[in-house]
Amino acid sequence: MKFPALCESGQTCRTHHAKTAHTDVRESSRGRFIKDRVEFVPSHQVAPGEGGGELGPALIVEDNVIIALEIEAFLQDHGVATCYLAGTVENALLLLEAREIAFAVVDVDLGGESSEEVALVLTERGLPFLFATGYGDTVPVLQRFPAVPVLRKPFTAATLYKMLEQVGI
Repeated sequence: MKFPALCESGQTCRTHHAKTAHTDVRESSRGRFIKDRVEFVPSHQVAPGEGGGELGPALIVEDNVIIALEIEAFLQDHGVATCYLAGTVENALLLLEAREIAFAVVDVDLGGESSEEVALVLTERGLPFLFATGYGDTVPVLQRFPAVPVLRKPFTAATLYKMLEQVGI
């Protein structure tokens, strides 16, 4: 498996993934965006002294770029040094294979794709996580993981921090 190479911030470059064709990539200081989705990429790392860096690394599984970056900013303000962003189940699973993850924030619905497979892997590995959703309690994946806290969208930083405490972060 060949992972995408990083490109300079603001630069457009080409990358290749074993399961996809070449894709134009635009990287910002906070992450890489591929086809309007946050994809397999190590996101911005906080420099020592910027936000503590005591927690993490975190996996953020969210298909909405704005929400993913908001969660990342909240986590970094809370002391998470490194956040990895994934906008699809496939990319979340790749990150779980390739990177050490301490905990995760997982959107329930990734553009019509259920995040249940990601939740199963996190559970199997004993990694703490919470779900994020703008839908009600009737979403099937929530019913399959009743012990996992649910962050309701829209949310505040304080709400996210409270949910993280519930999973021991």
